[in-house]
Amino acid sequence: MQTFTLAKQIMSTDLFTVLKEQTVSEAAHIMATEKLSCIIVVDQHQEPVGIVTERDLPQILNKVISNEINPSEAISNHMSFPVMTAPEEIKITEALMITVGLKIRHLPITTKDNKLTGILTQTDLVRSYVTEIQSQKELIEQCVSERTAELEALNKKLETLSMEDPLMMIGNRRAMEINLNFADAVAHRHKESYAIALLDIDHFKRYNDHYGHQKGDEALREVAQILKSAIRKSDQLYRYGGEEILLLMPKTGRQEALTITRRATQAVQDKKIEHSETDLKVLTTSAGIATNRERGWQDMITQADKALYQAKSNGRNRVEMEKGS
Repeated sequence: MQTFTLAKQIMSTDLFTVLKEQTVSEAAHIMATEKLSCIIVVDQHQEPVGIVTERDLPQILNKVISNEINPSEAISNHMSFPVMTAPEEIKITEALMITVGLKIRHLPITTKDNKLTGILTQTDLVRSYVTEIQSQKELIEQCVSERTAELEALNKKLETLSMEDPLMMIGNRRAMEINLNFADAVAHRHKESYAIALLDIDHFKRYNDHYGHQKGDEALREVAQILKSAIRKSDQLYRYGGEEILLLMPKTGRQEALTITRRATQAVQDKKIEHSETDLKVLTTSAGIATNRERGWQDMITQADKALYQAKSNGRNRVEMEKGS
């Protein structure tokens, strides 16, 4: 079987960038003049720090027209960040998983030292992937004895493209691991803080036992959407397992993480989803928080889980920070 193409083999090297100190007006002018679908924002070392897309630009310009934004402001104040990047050696299948799972249309490609070298669009990736799948199918058809096994392998590859939990409609474990690795690398490179929270629905087994698993699934979906509406645009939610949800908060310190997580858990309580088997008679959540302190995200999850256990031991419907943080 053929090996899948590397990102560097199909990426576009026709790049347009702006420094993060450049103005909104300058960035908008370049995008309009060059008819760009996106422009990458870089720092003085030419490392990507953000992105402005064709979807962002009309919103920015409308705010300029309504005097909500001064066109002389730095574009870094209005870019989307952190920007998801991928290395040159990544295969198109893996790059496609990232763009599909995170619902992004543009994927900057970087060298080993994080210098911008090219860009891929989701359209480029899908077209290349379909071409290679078709090519591999033709090879399979030439080997009848291997046909079933090869088709099953291809189906498994297609299944891995999904990075969204089908029930809760938030990121799944694979998406979580990819994004945590990225957030951790960005935080270490720029000496920034980030935080995670593990949230768990209180007495959810009682809920399922009393209302049935179908209602339980509906509650899981509703809680996920409530949490999504209560967090920031830059934060991300992932189904960690069962009724547990992981919240990733980039560029976030201890106090801000507490504020965001408490707002999210309060939003669930305020929704007043009936749960007659609890004291409050409504669905609530508990949460444990951990922040990065020169350690990997795996250890952060362990500490957040311990804080979550403490929150439940202290009466549930509360948020606890890891000890020593």
